[in-house]
Amino acid sequence: MSDEEQRSSTRYRWEALGVVLALAVLGVFVATAGVALVAQPQRVEVIDDGPGDPEVRYAAGAAVLAWHDGRWYPAHVHSTTEARYFVTYDGFSSSWHEWVSARRLRPR
Repeated sequence: MSDEEQRSSTRYRWEALGVVLALAVLGVFVATAGVALVAQPQRVEVIDDGPGDPEVRYAAGAAVLAWHDGRWYPAHVHSTTEARYFVTYDGFSSSWHEWVSARRLRPR
């Protein structure tokens, strides 16, 4: 084998080793990212509880006070389902609108 062939063969081995090493690093990265994503705790819905009366029913358009983070805020019932109410908080952006139970509402 000539010197040129030997150098070419050695270079090929180093390139192959570099590719294998790069794939190994990529595999470790992907595995780590996958484990990190799987290990994230599942989002648990916060218990929708407040001091309101769960027996009271509200109609769409009703002016109410909505319990949020320990305080009552003026709001309106936008729409309803069997046990939930979509409320829009007066004077707050739409990012605050949410679905709540009757326990988080009281008549205004």
